[in-house]
Amino acid sequence: MQDEQTLSELGVTPSDCEQGMMLIDADDLTQRWQGSEAAEAIGKLLPRVNLAIDLYRWVPGFKWLGDRSYLQIRDNRYAWFGKRDQTYLSAYQFKSCQEGKCAPL
Repeated sequence: MQDEQTLSELGVTPSDCEQGMMLIDADDLTQRWQGSEAAEAIGKLLPRVNLAIDLYRWVPGFKWLGDRSYLQIRDNRYAWFGKRDQTYLSAYQFKSCQEGKCAPL
C-alpha cells in the first residue's frame, strides 16, 4: 500500500488496497484475487490446505462465515496485530513495466 511506484506499475490503486489483501499472478497480471478470495487462492496452492479449501467451499454457510471473518481481520488487523513503523519491502520486487506488462526481478 505504501510503495506507490510498484502499485502504479501493477495498475493497483490506493482504493484497491483498502479492499484488502491482493494476490496478483506474476505470469498473467490480469489474474487477480482480492480479500478472502486471495486467501483461498493462496490456500489452494498448498497441498493439504487445498482439500480444506474445497471442503470450506462445499459446506453451506462456511464461505459466508469465512468472508465475514476476513472482513473483521482486515478492518482490525492493526489494533490486533500492530503495525510497522517503516514500509515493508518484499524480496519479490517488480521491475519497471515495459509495454504494459510488469515482470518480477
